[in-house]
Amino acid sequence: MDSVKIQKLIADYKASHPSVKHNTDAEIISIMCNDASLNKTDAAQLSQLLAGSNNSVGDGFSSKTAVNQTSKVVPIIVSLPDGRNCNLNKTIELRINNASKSLDDAEKSNGFIGKSWSGFKNLTGIGDSSDDVRELIKSEEKLLKTFNSNSKQRPVIFKELTGVDYTPENLENFLKGQIKLKSEMALNEYKDGQKMVVDLTSDIAAGVVSYAVTGACIAGGVAAAPFTAGASLSSIAVGIGAGTAAGAATKALLKAGDAYSGEREYTSKEFVNDVIIGGVSGALAPVTMGVGGAVANTTLKVAPKVVANTARFSTEGAMFGSVDGGTRAALEGGSVSDIAVASLEGAAAGVVAGNVLGHSGNAVSKGVNNLKAGSKAKKVISFIGNGRYSKIKLDEKDKSTILHLLKQGLDMSDYDAECIIRFLKQNGEYSQADIDLIVSLIKKFEGSGTVFNLFRNLDFGNEYCYISPEQLKNIIQGVKDLPADVVRSVLGEGRGSANFIWFSDAHRWGGNSLNLFAKILPESKGLAAKTQEYLKRIVNAYQKGGLDELDNGEIKEMTEVLKSLTPAEKNIFKKAGMNIEKLLDDLEPKLTGYEVRVNKTSQNRFLKTIIGNNNPGSEDIISSRTFKSYLSQLEQTNSPIPLKYSRLEFAKDLEELLSKLPADEKTKVLNHLNIELNGNNFSGFVKAEDFNYKEFAPEAESILKAIKSKVDDFVLNNETKVSNPQIKQMLDDLIQGFPEFTSIIGKIDANHANCIDIHTLQVLSEAISHPDYNTLSHFEKTMLKFSILMHDMGKAEGQKTAHWEKSAIYARSILDKFKLSQEMKEGIVNLIKYHHFGEQPNRFYDYFRTPEQQNVAKILGDSDHIARFKSSNGASPKGSLLPGLADNLQITQNSTAVVKYPRRTYTLKDGRKVSVGVSDMRNVSYDAQASDFGWYSGKSLGNTKVQVHNCSDNHNGTYAEKIKNILQAYLNPNKDMTLSTTVTTLDKIQLNGYGNVSLILSTAKGNNVVVCANGAANASGAKKGFDTFLGEAYNPSAKNYQFNLADVNEVFALNPKVEQIALRKVAPENIPLDLIEIAAQYNIPIVLLP
Repeated sequence: MDSVKIQKLIADYKASHPSVKHNTDAEIISIMCNDASLNKTDAAQLSQLLAGSNNSVGDGFSSKTAVNQTSKVVPIIVSLPDGRNCNLNKTIELRINNASKSLDDAEKSNGFIGKSWSGFKNLTGIGDSSDDVRELIKSEEKLLKTFNSNSKQRPVIFKELTGVDYTPENLENFLKGQIKLKSEMALNEYKDGQKMVVDLTSDIAAGVVSYAVTGACIAGGVAAAPFTAGASLSSIAVGIGAGTAAGAATKALLKAGDAYSGEREYTSKEFVNDVIIGGVSGALAPVTMGVGGAVANTTLKVAPKVVANTARFSTEGAMFGSVDGGTRAALEGGSVSDIAVASLEGAAAGVVAGNVLGHSGNAVSKGVNNLKAGSKAKKVISFIGNGRYSKIKLDEKDKSTILHLLKQGLDMSDYDAECIIRFLKQNGEYSQADIDLIVSLIKKFEGSGTVFNLFRNLDFGNEYCYISPEQLKNIIQGVKDLPADVVRSVLGEGRGSANFIWFSDAHRWGGNSLNLFAKILPESKGLAAKTQEYLKRIVNAYQKGGLDELDNGEIKEMTEVLKSLTPAEKNIFKKAGMNIEKLLDDLEPKLTGYEVRVNKTSQNRFLKTIIGNNNPGSEDIISSRTFKSYLSQLEQTNSPIPLKYSRLEFAKDLEELLSKLPADEKTKVLNHLNIELNGNNFSGFVKAEDFNYKEFAPEAESILKAIKSKVDDFVLNNETKVSNPQIKQMLDDLIQGFPEFTSIIGKIDANHANCIDIHTLQVLSEAISHPDYNTLSHFEKTMLKFSILMHDMGKAEGQKTAHWEKSAIYARSILDKFKLSQEMKEGIVNLIKYHHFGEQPNRFYDYFRTPEQQNVAKILGDSDHIARFKSSNGASPKGSLLPGLADNLQITQNSTAVVKYPRRTYTLKDGRKVSVGVSDMRNVSYDAQASDFGWYSGKSLGNTKVQVHNCSDNHNGTYAEKIKNILQAYLNPNKDMTLSTTVTTLDKIQLNGYGNVSLILSTAKGNNVVVCANGAANASGAKKGFDTFLGEAYNPSAKNYQFNLADVNEVFALNPKVEQIALRKVAPENIPLDLIEIAAQYNIPIVLLP
């Protein structure tokens, strides 16, 4: 095609389509390709011109991509069967723009009736309002930008735009106009509603005027009765005739006036139809309003006035609406069945309109604009029957079912109806009971459109569908006999029907979650309301890996729900095959706060006797034959260290005292003690803090004091019953200064059928006796002793579990009460987490990345094996040191910040008062000595190096949410949190442009690797884990990057701890309260830098 013809086609198209006059020629060519009115030959040639070359766009199917020379957007060109190539991006953009323009036109064309109704809907949120359409259009404009720029997101975006999947079939139907944008569907509903209200308002007004005129004429006849022997038939006939004329005139005048005020054309055909319909309404007005009055009077005898009025308005509106619908269908040449259907539709719509007008604008059913079931059924059937890629062929029963569903007021699209019919036909013949099940489910969600996502997400071989028809049927069967509030609570997770879409994420559910969920559903009415809301989350968490998606706050909430279950509720889960006690055990070690506080004197004795490396007397006792023999005797009889107040005695006494409290008070006590009581046993570490008696009933105070006394006897004042005075003193120092150990004395190891306390002490004795022990430094010996004492604390009573992960979580929490360096704490946690390295000797250097950890790990692993199996493990570590680790970053930590920073009191949004350490350094020069503010670098502030991670309100949430997620992830060492950080001086910590809130970090040795010496290479906001870290650490070049760091660089940090939160140019009184709350909760000081 030559350029002259192209320019002529463009000029002609501009002349006939003024709306494109500001578009570029390339854009107009794209629009013309989608216009079915264009000559097919011309369209095909233009499409080839626009399409350019054939490429793959990575959307899951082959299509053409053309570079638009006037735009940065790369169009997606889809070939249609008729040979036309259509620009998908431009089509979406054009249709969004057209929807916006059509909405403006529709609003401008509203007359005085339409404007009133439209304003009412926008004010109250009832029905399909213009505001709703406008919001959809704005949302679609934003989605289109993402669609154009991110090919990976196109399937998701297309589904959000249209409600259907991103498949070649659906793309073709979309380009052919058979699939609509959500804004287009909403716009059509808005227009239909506006037209309907004008018709019904004029009908009712015509009836009211006709009733008055008819009544006046008949009244005149009655007044002449003394002279005419009663009201004559002629006066009644005159009255009805006058009423008919008045009705015809009123309806026509109102419709004409509304059209005129909206600058719409009022045709002669409309006039004739309105005269006829108004006349019929007028003629029947006496009957209609008489029946309405009779209904109201009867209702008033047994119900309030508002109910009686509602009955009256409903009756009158239904009759007027029925007349309107039936007469209009007859005038349009409809069959008898069409007239009957239209009459029913009009009656239903009239009920709503009658109440709107009668009650002067009170709120009414949201389904006001969706009651044209008959005509809509025809459109749906046509859509499915004519759809080239329709999955089903409709029979008469299917068509009847569609009409039935629409008559129920279900606000569903053509595609929704097809999906429901597909679901019903999946097993061949379906019954009315199956249909009623669907109607019942949807109505229980109050007609929310999101409930249709269930049927849209059916698995019919589409890669984007996640729930099978069989699973969906099980879900529906499960809720059929449940009350509506229970269904909304369980399926909507307590957040209403808008959350129903979670079923589209079913592919993320582990194992047998959906089937298990369906199995429990019928019994869910027997669960407490809070448990119903958590049911889906409980089931999902029960599957393997389900807990990994929960943060600490979610875990705490779920634990509280599970602990509050009654025996009857636990039995519901048990019948479905779920062990709630096991789930609680899995949840427990993911919580924090396991450290048990004791007085400093007891703690110092423990540190000196057990941990101290300058106390050869204690080490001699621990490694002595006498101590080994004593432990061996206890092991042979499967006995624990004997206590003055044993574990079993304490559990029994506690259970007896708790039995005197109500169930909710008992739960609060156990939460305070941080334990779970199981008969004469318990799990967790008993805390000895005082109760806040104000949180309990007054009569509980004496019982609480008795409980506190028993707790003190067990935790703080306990002692061992050992005849050897040296061993007794050593063990007393252990349990009184490290009371967490007391809580494991007598705990049975399910793997080896002995007491965990005995095995732990045997490992400690073997380690101090180990031939390589005296080659260790004091630093390494301290790590070894702490690691041994806590390496098996995660073992569950009587259960075989992966205890090392739980033990690592316990250790990170417990170590918080000791003044140890971050490097030592992290080393201890790491040694505990991987102390079974002998099972994977080839990963030894992946797990233990410093010489200190490697030295300790070998002795720990060997001693553990000797204590258990009486022989060395013989494990020989394989592999080599990671070559890329950074070991010379010269970072200075501020270890005294929490102690030295002045504290300020703030009032949070919920009224709580909290105290936070705040260092106001805004007026301090960077030339000042860093040591004056807690950084002992021997340099000025401006020359002191720190490691930071910056946060801002971008990527995946607010900075506050990100900070909290980082803090929570750190508390669980098994998450192996890896952050992108920068190592720079204090005066330059926010140069990289990634946020105005900086987290100043401390990262252990062996946990840093430089990935970019100059600039930021991976600042993507994406999660990075252990494998990501190792991938960089295996790069030999990475080690050299640390010697040439620019002011902006990127360092991967594994499990860094947040030490301070730093802000610039913020006064203490202006610190955001969400940041204050986080700082208070995690005891982190805030630094206000100059």
